[in-house]
Amino acid sequence: MNLPVNVTRRYWHTLSVWSVTPTTNWIIEFGGGIDSYSTDTAVIELRYTSDNDWSTSVICLGQYQDQLRRRILSDWENLGTEKQLQIFQNRLQLQREREFYEEQLQREIKEKEEQIQQDRDKEQQQLLQEKATLSQQLDDATTLLEQAVKDKSTVELEYYKRLKIQDTQILEEKTQVEEKKQIITG
Repeated sequence: MNLPVNVTRRYWHTLSVWSVTPTTNWIIEFGGGIDSYSTDTAVIELRYTSDNDWSTSVICLGQYQDQLRRRILSDWENLGTEKQLQIFQNRLQLQREREFYEEQLQREIKEKEEQIQQDRDKEQQQLLQEKATLSQQLDDATTLLEQAVKDKSTVELEYYKRLKIQDTQILEEKTQVEEKKQIITG
């Protein structure tokens, strides 16, 4: 590649390569050094030519913006209408694919959200059923406990009545025994 001397004779420098168009690259070179040929900033244009080679040229720093505009327009014109149409068709195809995948993603998100909501509703229904079952079991246990307390009171009352009757019978027997004893001892 045929590069100008103000590019090749720099020893301490920084390069930045910028792709202007598909067929044009710019090398922007800063610095050089004490013993270098040049320390000015250089803009070197590399263009891919139709004979499969690269051409080089130096662009003055004050003119590089105008050159940039001209190169971009020139490259677009060189691409021709068919190439531009192909590029726009490719962009349109990419846009359609993107929209398709976005719609598909939105459908999948919606389906997942609906499934999650159905699962939540089902779980909530199960929890409500469990709560109702537990409440019923608690009510049944409370009723049984109340009945047991009532039955216990009834049993205690009957036991107390029996004891009282037995006590009365023992007292009557004791009275009869004492009466008989008095009659006998007399």
